[in-house]
Amino acid sequence: MRKISFLLVLTFAAFGLLDAQTNTFPDSDAAGIGTTTPNASSLLDITSTTKGILIPRMTNAQRNAIVSPATGLLVFQTNGAKGFFYFNGTAWVAVSPKGVNKALSNLKAPTAINADLLPNTNNTFNLGSAGLGWKDIHLSGSIYSNGTRFISNDASNTWMGLNSGLS
Repeated sequence: MRKISFLLVLTFAAFGLLDAQTNTFPDSDAAGIGTTTPNASSLLDITSTTKGILIPRMTNAQRNAIVSPATGLLVFQTNGAKGFFYFNGTAWVAVSPKGVNKALSNLKAPTAINADLLPNTNNTFNLGSAGLGWKDIHLSGSIYSNGTRFISNDASNTWMGLNSGLS
């Protein structure tokens, strides 16, 4: 009976080895899937021209239920704000958050924002505050208050006051 069991184990082991994929663990300590020569600078080298890698997919609740997530852990969230999220050591952060950076905090000098400053529908658009002022304002034309021109500028003169610069 022992000889038959040993033979069965040996047979199953042989068939298991014959069915193996191209997974290598060379002297560089890099693992390769789809390659017999994984890049030496990688721990895992997955090579394919017909398939991609599938990151674990889960809901927001499932993601938040991960006990002690490792810093750098990556998942794909399937509900709510769908997309890739990674754990930064403190919180889950979207890899590419939707929308734009409205604070413009990612801009580097020199950067110009070329946009018209149009008033809101009720003309309450605020261009400053009592504590902060403009360094330089370049005027090409006139400034109006309540429909009346009070600062006017042309190529050689600047006027200030009611109906300034009118002849």
